[in-house]
Amino acid sequence: MSVTANKLPQELYLEQDIREIYLEMLNKNFKITLAHKDDVDEIDKLLMTYTKEEIILARSQEQIYADLPFTYVVKTFAKVIAVMNFSFFQPNLAEIRGLVIDQCFQRMAVGKRLLQFALTSLASRKEDIKKLKIDANELRLFALTYKPNFFVSCDFTICEKSEFPQKIYEVCQFCVKKDDCKEIAVERRIKFDEK
Repeated sequence: MSVTANKLPQELYLEQDIREIYLEMLNKNFKITLAHKDDVDEIDKLLMTYTKEEIILARSQEQIYADLPFTYVVKTFAKVIAVMNFSFFQPNLAEIRGLVIDQCFQRMAVGKRLLQFALTSLASRKEDIKKLKIDANELRLFALTYKPNFFVSCDFTICEKSEFPQKIYEVCQFCVKKDDCKEIAVERRIKFDEK
């Protein structure tokens, strides 16, 4: 029997009212932006939650600092509640890495809004990407994930991990699950804005 089945109708309505009020407050104080060096400690803490659960690989604070130019965060009430970054492998290939949401804010479309914002922002940052010696009009993005349906809902398609040997060679070799990986590969292509 579910917990919900044990609740009286007025308790269910009260929960729904509280959730709606909470979501309204969240939306009024919701900000998606590029990460800043002052966010590193909070990013580290959020990532560590998922590292301990072996959902993502550990990253040092030095790695987090190095990734800041292409790291996006969601803040509400000045607290980082979600993070993701792009990690570039070659001229037209980048991975979406460390897309995580504070467990208190899951199932509120935070991840989808963050990903859509980051993709739109990235498409307009051709000059920043050229500084990485990347000169392409189109970028192939991929992610290895336990939540492929989330990415499919954001216009990604499921593909084979073997299409990304750079990732397998550079990063996956350090994963404790490398010999029994259950992650699914997804990909999407984005075109850079012409500016």
